[in-house]
Amino acid sequence: MVTAGVDVGAITAKAAIFSDGELRATALIFAGYDREVAARQVLDQALAQAQLNRAQISCLVATGYGRVQVPARTAPSPRSPATPGARTSSALKCTP
Repeated sequence: MVTAGVDVGAITAKAAIFSDGELRATALIFAGYDREVAARQVLDQALAQAQLNRAQISCLVATGYGRVQVPARTAPSPRSPATPGARTSSALKCTP
C-alpha cells in the first residue's frame, strides 16, 4: 500500500511517500503563495523520486498551515484522510 503525506506550511511544503511501511521518497520546496500548487508540486516530486504515480496512492494525509488547500483530488480515493496540525486536528475513517 502506498501512503503519501503532504505538509504545507507558511514557508515550505514537504512530502513523504511510504510503500508497505517503508519510506520511499521525500521532497521539500518553498510553498510560495499558492499552497494548492505547492502541494501538487511537492507530491509530484516525491512520487517521481519513488517512481510511482498519483493513481497508486491508497492514503493521503495533509498537515500544516495550508492543509485545507491540499485538494482531495490530489489522490484518487484516499481511504483515511487526516489533517493533524499545530492548531487543530481532525480525522475521518472511511470504509471502502
